[in-house]
Amino acid sequence: MKLTSFRENNFDILRICLALFVIIGHSHELTSPGTTDILSRLTNGVGTFSYLGVAGFFAISGCLVYQSFLRSSSYREFLLKRSLRIFPGLLVNLLFIAFIVSPFLTRTPHYVYTHHEPYSFVIRNMLLVKPQFNLGDVFSSNPYPNVLNGSLWTLVYEFLFYVLFAFLFMAKKYLRIIINLLPLFVFAAMLLTYTLPQRYIPFTTIDTRYILNLSTWFMMGMWLSHMGDKPLLNKILLATGSLALILTLTGILPVFMLYFSWPVVIVRFGFLRTPLISKAHILGDPSYGIYIYGFFIQQLLVYLGYNRLAIHMPVAMLISIIIGYASWHFVEKRALVLKKLL
Repeated sequence: MKLTSFRENNFDILRICLALFVIIGHSHELTSPGTTDILSRLTNGVGTFSYLGVAGFFAISGCLVYQSFLRSSSYREFLLKRSLRIFPGLLVNLLFIAFIVSPFLTRTPHYVYTHHEPYSFVIRNMLLVKPQFNLGDVFSSNPYPNVLNGSLWTLVYEFLFYVLFAFLFMAKKYLRIIINLLPLFVFAAMLLTYTLPQRYIPFTTIDTRYILNLSTWFMMGMWLSHMGDKPLLNKILLATGSLALILTLTGILPVFMLYFSWPVVIVRFGFLRTPLISKAHILGDPSYGIYIYGFFIQQLLVYLGYNRLAIHMPVAMLISIIIGYASWHFVEKRALVLKKLL
């Protein structure tokens, strides 16, 4: 089932909102470590803004990447398209942080020329499997010290799920059966998340429990994408999913229902065509830029003394949105043109 044109749905505005969710969640931790956001307090810890933001991102990613899989003639083409979506913007982000901004934030003289950290920061984070979050003494005096870009930890799991699509390319004749069984896989992954001990894949910082946890959102997005864009179905599922989500966040339904209700709400609202909201594509898609720059911008604001939550949060969101649009128009959109050329 083909996805409706981006010009006719709400996915762009949803991704922007989810990226801002992550900034809202991080605002509390970066200005006052140990504190929790208002959503966590209201829901008794069932949900936080940052967690729901990341989970929503993976649900939308599963939905849209599954459509990319259906449109790809080969695994090589599919992986190339997904790589062009992640790596060009990430490379510019890392170079900007390591070589343009950070030299002004360190007390180490001739930092770029005498230390290996800026170079390893770029290389290790581009490789994804063992990211580097610190650069010498940069942000060492912040309440959440030394971490420059903590949001990058999710990218390796996103790309890992792209790699696993190789199995779907090899089993295309069984595709319908596999996709219809995804809710069962989601339930199994959810149970394993809470029962398996923490283990890392050798020579990486990839946590097997995070693979299971994040895959639940991704697989739900794939399954909902497979069900297709049907206006009546969208509205019915959005209404029932919203009710289930409210009952879960208020503690009436068990916590595991979040794994089903939240992706349904996100993806089905994304399929809708809401006046004005569905026109967000006209300005571009800043969500990835907001996500990969947001954490660093927040740490920089704290470093500069903007650590009062009422000021820090809106300023961080505004600057992140501006840089997100710049990243889209000057880097990401230009890189995606290569998809057609290649």
